[in-house]
Amino acid sequence: MRIYLTVKDFGGGPKAFALFTLRSERHHIFGKIEAFIDTGSPDTTLGLKDIKSLHIPTRSLPPEAVSYVGGSTTRLRSLGNVTLYFKGEENEPVKINLQKIYVAEPLEHDEKTLSIFSTIPSMIGTDFLLINNFSFFFNPSKRIAYLEKEEQL
Repeated sequence: MRIYLTVKDFGGGPKAFALFTLRSERHHIFGKIEAFIDTGSPDTTLGLKDIKSLHIPTRSLPPEAVSYVGGSTTRLRSLGNVTLYFKGEENEPVKINLQKIYVAEPLEHDEKTLSIFSTIPSMIGTDFLLINNFSFFFNPSKRIAYLEKEEQL
């Protein structure tokens, strides 16, 4: 099974992005997300733009860790169990349940930090790839990218 990704110029070069719908029944959240595939990040994290557009109540979520995102110190809060819906290679729906997805908020709330932080997209980290047994293929010169999972027999 494959999930094709979009290759866009971002941060100085081509990057792979996934488009999916996120659903959290517990928090009554449903909306589209475009996330950068970041193999350098251990955690799948929603960016500030998506947090605001989905009206996620960050202060009510439990803080779990402090991390660095885009050069800024951030607090990671867990949104908990969510379902992600992707389109497969034949446009079939691909449903993936995640036990945890983080929302990132900057520890500093000065204008400069918020300005930088608002440009950082949501990210799919290596946790997502490992938990769901996906391989990530990326050929920037041909602008081809996809996630692939071998079928279980």
